[in-house]
Amino acid sequence: MSSDPDKHSKLESERFWMRTLTSEDVSEKYLAWLADDETLQWLNARYRENNEANVQAYVEQFDNINSFHLGIFVKNQELHIGNFSISIDPLHDTAHVSVLVGDRDWWGKGVVLEARSVILDWLFEERDIYKVWSLPFVRNAPAIFNYKRQGFVVEGILKGHKKTETGERLDVASVAIFRDFWLNRDKK
Repeated sequence: MSSDPDKHSKLESERFWMRTLTSEDVSEKYLAWLADDETLQWLNARYRENNEANVQAYVEQFDNINSFHLGIFVKNQELHIGNFSISIDPLHDTAHVSVLVGDRDWWGKGVVLEARSVILDWLFEERDIYKVWSLPFVRNAPAIFNYKRQGFVVEGILKGHKKTETGERLDVASVAIFRDFWLNRDKK
């Protein structure tokens, strides 16, 4: 994937391709994901006003140099089913990754593992990232399961790190995967 903000390169897996989203990708379907309580329950997007103009502005803020908002599309269908957001810290060679599969028809079908594998390859091999990390809610058992299944380790629990609309404090897990592990995983 190019680091040139004027290029909208693609990453490909067996079933999906991921590419930089533009404001034109903010469809009624995308906005519907951001209005669905179950889809948003673990995301910070639930705290934003997710109207068309605000979501377009959000999508356009990514520079495609150190911050990326990639749509996940089903190959041969042009079907947008989710997004990855990536923030790279070039000083420390780390990257924060978060994901949303908005299309419920694709929940539980291995989208995250397949697509994130390609993103990890790109981050570790092409961007020379040392560590990729995320902060899923501890209560989000499917996310924790998928991270561990892919080789992420839980580095710690941040107690009461996030709060809900009602003010309840929730724990998040600091999960990470390291370049050496990822690049040598087939040798183990």
